Amino acid sequence: TALCIAFLDIDDFKSINDTHGHSFGDDALSHLAQVARESMRPQDTLARFGGEEFVILMPDTSLEEGVQTIVRLQRALTQ
Repeated sequence: TALCIAFLDIDDFKSINDTHGHSFGDDALSHLAQVARESMRPQDTLARFGGEEFVILMPDTSLEEGVQTIVRLQRALTQ
């Protein structure tokens, strides 16, 4: 069984919190989670790995499918 693992890092998240406040940072994290839920399959898992780092676990996923999923998520987050 294939398993793809991806790491996601929010650029400048600390400066977002410092500049706009933690409430704004919390809203950014909520937005990330919502977009991820809409872009990922139910069996995929998004977990916070650190302050601004996340890990995405995609079970039963080939490398090509994993890349497609992450590209889709990246595009959704940059809209």
